[in-house]
Amino acid sequence: TVAALLSVPHVWVGSAGAHRAQDEARAKFAAAEGDLVTLLNVWRAWGEKGRDRRWAGRHFLNQHSLLKAEEVLRQLHGLMRRLGLPLKSCEGDMELMCKSIVQGMFQNAAVFDRVQYTPLAPESDPGTNVYRLIRPLPKGQEVRLRIHPSSVLWRSRPSHLVFNSVQQTDDGWFEMQGVTAVQPEWLAEAAPHMYVRR
Repeated sequence: TVAALLSVPHVWVGSAGAHRAQDEARAKFAAAEGDLVTLLNVWRAWGEKGRDRRWAGRHFLNQHSLLKAEEVLRQLHGLMRRLGLPLKSCEGDMELMCKSIVQGMFQNAAVFDRVQYTPLAPESDPGTNVYRLIRPLPKGQEVRLRIHPSSVLWRSRPSHLVFNSVQQTDDGWFEMQGVTAVQPEWLAEAAPHMYVRR
């Protein structure tokens, strides 16, 4: 289901002048595990409401994208059946769900590095949580990673995470999207050839 949801354009829609209402709608589905589990919560709620277009609109959800994800999910299920692969569900086990996400995204793993403060920012400024990729990059190609403001984890500071994509900003940051908080041992289990638990 998560793969199908990631294959479509944005599930959330914007509305000029309704930022507070949008934030409140997103908060209803927010999961401490991160954005991908939040998407799964959206999917379940939309299904429980009978895939209702009006309900989706009231919650700032893109009905067209959800219907497209449903079509992609049917195609994935058909492909898995043809290949003889079992269709399994995590049945609400969020640790198993997050471990499954790690299996598919272990190359996009990052670890919290430091808080960076802007020199002229007010003293109340919490700073920016800076992450670094865990996998090594060629010398001189390091990137400054931070969580994108649209993420449910934006104001938190998970020690380890995986992300679906990055978007480069004009000021040189790479903002991670589709973020999921993970345990470091899950990375070592998923890819022992890349991650050694110290």
